[in-house]
Amino acid sequence: MERDPQDPSRPRDPPVIQIERLTKRLRNGITAVDGLDLEVGQGQVVALVGPNGSGKTITLRILLGLVRPTSGRALLFGHEVRPGAAVLGRVGALVDGPGFVPHLSGRRNLDLACRQLRQTGRPADLDGAVEMTGLGDAIDRNYASYSHGMRYRLAMAQALLGAPDLLLLDEPTTGMDPAQILEVHDAIAACARAGATVVLSSHQMSEIELVCTHAAILHSGRLAGAGSIAELVGRLPRVFLEVDDRVGAIAALRAVPGISRVTAAGPVSVAVEGDALEPVELFDAVEKSGIRVSGFRTGNFEDSYLELFAEEPGGPSVSGSTSP
Repeated sequence: MERDPQDPSRPRDPPVIQIERLTKRLRNGITAVDGLDLEVGQGQVVALVGPNGSGKTITLRILLGLVRPTSGRALLFGHEVRPGAAVLGRVGALVDGPGFVPHLSGRRNLDLACRQLRQTGRPADLDGAVEMTGLGDAIDRNYASYSHGMRYRLAMAQALLGAPDLLLLDEPTTGMDPAQILEVHDAIAACARAGATVVLSSHQMSEIELVCTHAAILHSGRLAGAGSIAELVGRLPRVFLEVDDRVGAIAALRAVPGISRVTAAGPVSVAVEGDALEPVELFDAVEKSGIRVSGFRTGNFEDSYLELFAEEPGGPSVSGSTSP
C-alpha cells in the first residue's frame, strides 16, 4: 500500500482516475484506445486533446461505464469502473450532449433530474448548481428559448446536481460563439474552485491553455505526452519574431549565446529556441544587423502539441501521469 509522502503513517489517497493499459477494439477492427496509461490527481482540470479518432470520447465513455474495454482497466477513486458501479455516483458528466424537455423551464427540467437523483439516495442541490453555472433568471425561462451556450450551462448544472467529485465533459464549447465559450469557461472554473476534478476533451488549443491545469495528448489511441500545461509548454522554450528579412535574422540570431536553434517559422517570422530567452536581447541582436522586428510572441501549448506530432514515431518521451 502506498503511503502519503507528507505523512508516511497514513495510506496515500488513490488517484481520481487511474487508467492502466486500457485497450478498446471496435467491431470494425479499429483500435480506438491502444494500451493507454494515464493518472489524474485530485483538483486537476485536465484536457484530453488529439485529432479526431485519437480516442478521447471513447476513453470518457469507458470511464462512465458506458463502454466496456477490450483489455486493461479504468479506476475511479481506487474502484474499478463497471456498468452501474457505486463509484459512478461521484461523477457528473456531459458526454452525449444535453437532453431536456423543450416546453419546460430550465428549473422544471432540473427538478425532474433532482427527483431521479433522490430516488438513488444521492443529494441534489439545484440552487447550488444554478448559482455555480451562472444561469440566473434564465432558469425560469422555457428551455426552447435558450441559446446554445445557455443550453450547455443547463446541462452542466444537471451534471453538478449531485455535487460530483469528478466532472467529465466532451467537447464543451463546440459550435459556440465567443460569449458562450466564456460562459462555459466560467462554469468550469467555478467547478474547480468548488473542489471538483474536471476532465474535458477539446480541440481548442487556446481554451486548453486558458482553462486547464494539465493535459494528456492522445494520438491513434495512445498517449503522446502528458503533464502540467506549464511543463508541456516549457518542454520547448521558444520565441517567435516577425522580421522584414528572415534570412538575415536567422544569421544574426545564430551568433547569440544561449540560442540552440533558429528556424524559419513562416514567410516573415523566425522561431528561436534556447534557455532563458529574453525578447529584448533577441530584438537587439536582430536590429544591430539592420533588420526590423515588427512583433513577437512566446511559445504556447499549440506549439508543443504540434511539435509532438512532428517528431519521429517513438520520439516523444511519454509520461503516464498528469501529476506535477
